[in-house]
Amino acid sequence: MQKTEHLATRIQSPLRRACWVLLAIIALSAVPARARLRDIQVDKLPQHPEIQKAYKSALGVEAMAEEWSLQWRYSTPRATVAATLKTCLKELQDAERATPNNEELWLLTGTIASYAYNLDVDGAYDTATAAMNTAHSLAPNDPRPEWILGSFYCGTSDKLAQGMDSLLKVESQFDRQQLSPDFWESYMTCATLTNMPAHVLRAADRLRRLGPLSATAKWQVDMAAKHIVETSVTKSYTPQEVWSANKTPVGTEFFSHACGFGFLDGDKRDWQIYGVRDGVCMIRAKLGPFQGKAGSVFPEIMVLARPPKPGETLNDFSKVFTSGMGARPTEPVACPVSACLAFKTGTRANMYSKEDGGYAMLTVFESHAPRFPGLIFEEPRTPPVGKSGAQAQYFRPNPEQQRLAGTLYYLVLLDTAESVVNEASDNYIHLLKSLVVDTKRADQH
Repeated sequence: MQKTEHLATRIQSPLRRACWVLLAIIALSAVPARARLRDIQVDKLPQHPEIQKAYKSALGVEAMAEEWSLQWRYSTPRATVAATLKTCLKELQDAERATPNNEELWLLTGTIASYAYNLDVDGAYDTATAAMNTAHSLAPNDPRPEWILGSFYCGTSDKLAQGMDSLLKVESQFDRQQLSPDFWESYMTCATLTNMPAHVLRAADRLRRLGPLSATAKWQVDMAAKHIVETSVTKSYTPQEVWSANKTPVGTEFFSHACGFGFLDGDKRDWQIYGVRDGVCMIRAKLGPFQGKAGSVFPEIMVLARPPKPGETLNDFSKVFTSGMGARPTEPVACPVSACLAFKTGTRANMYSKEDGGYAMLTVFESHAPRFPGLIFEEPRTPPVGKSGAQAQYFRPNPEQQRLAGTLYYLVLLDTAESVVNEASDNYIHLLKSLVVDTKRADQH
């Protein structure tokens, strides 16, 4: 039998192992992050008296069971509600044997089992997951099975991130017209718990188009907005304030919400990462060493981003770096956005004199701020777990510096010796291909 803890249990109970606490979690622990019985299409259920009775019985206790609570606050005893749900599940499981191919019946079973799980009914977790997986296999083009399973996982301690992944999958695979207000409510709650404020704001925007926001949704929007901090071109920021790094099995991901780009470094380069000053972002790294004619050669690669100056075009921006270098336009070897300008120089004899001279390649492009900056960099994150036996510990995620407003111009530059240009340009192309840029098309879905 699957063993897992309620998310709120880990937060509120001093009898369990020490827990992590997001700023938002205590308030959200009493918010149902899953579908409700109203999302079941009752007319598609088998019209058997037992099934209709189970549906009505569950509907009668839904308000008491759709959330987990450490302290019971209802006049009806907890045990009575749990017994009602157990009876409902038995009636539905009997009906499933007679009509095993009715998706709606499996969805109903999964939803009621999720309520039973909130009341610590034995076997409810396994029943819920099995029912929703069966529903998905019967109707893979229906968003509800994966949504309901994902939102169910969002209420557990060990599958919180997996739950948000499921909701993101539903969002990407289905037209938003197919997704109900309950879906976006579930999505917002889970995005809040997994520290994805830009996703909260986008979900709220979609929810507003379907009707007014609930009080809980408004609170989540307020929390998300406070987590995202405006980045000013008149202020300076340290690298720690504007850059993040995540280790992955294939390398380190570097990304900056403020600078609007990120990349994967699979070669463990020694990156020199600067803060943001006057709206200018810059990173640089030495490549190699590569064996040249006279010894080891260390080409350099640089990425720079900044807002355009008044009246400055992208071509003007490129001339800042190409003037005096003898650079000429060429076809881009790779482009991280829809269009790029590319340049390369001839051999510069005064550079790398022992290595047949110097050589440079440049790629220039622009990006326009998306409506919800930062979406492209957000992934579900589970807050850390405290030490066993300790008191509840509070974890407040660091605020994110929002992408610099408006249009940004970007430069990717390779400075290398002619003798190792092939090896260096391979690194340059790899970086261009790995660049992820936060631009308008990043939040079109």
